[in-house]
Amino acid sequence: NLTGNPVTKLIIMAGQYCLYMPFEELFSSMQPAEKDIMERKPRDKNEEIINRKTILDIAFVGLVMAVGTLYMFLNFMPDVKKAQTVAFTTIVFFQLFHSINSQSDKSVLKVWIANKYLAIAIISSFVLQLAVIYLPLLGPIFGTVSLSAGDMLKISLVSFLIIPVVEAKKFISSRSKKNA
Repeated sequence: NLTGNPVTKLIIMAGQYCLYMPFEELFSSMQPAEKDIMERKPRDKNEEIINRKTILDIAFVGLVMAVGTLYMFLNFMPDVKKAQTVAFTTIVFFQLFHSINSQSDKSVLKVWIANKYLAIAIISSFVLQLAVIYLPLLGPIFGTVSLSAGDMLKISLVSFLIIPVVEAKKFISSRSKKNA
């Protein structure tokens, strides 16, 4: 059994992550420029690219994803195989939904998916995840089991929460900038 060892599971998960994320990263770089980009004040030339705000944003999103994934994992215990498949799929779906959020500092409602290549990457990654779950050849390799439509709905709902949570954070940040 290829997936009995926890380290093997981490390696498989890292490989899976490396398979999906390059799509989103590559196609995010093809994002059309926002209409008001030239009206914005330039950033300070001495400002670090990865500053305190960026680190806090990454930690916040990571915490939301970790809590959501752990919640889903625990909800499907004691069936370890199913709980692992659910947790794995939840992480992937969190990333896919968050790639929509990450297009802009503006609200996703204003931008949605302006980048057709990103939309294609998200759909492709979604299809690949379904293949890993439902194709009998891939299940044993990746240590996944089939999930019901109800399970997939729960995963989708929990992982979709990253959008309104990050949107609320964007809204609060934009209000605090205006008041500063």
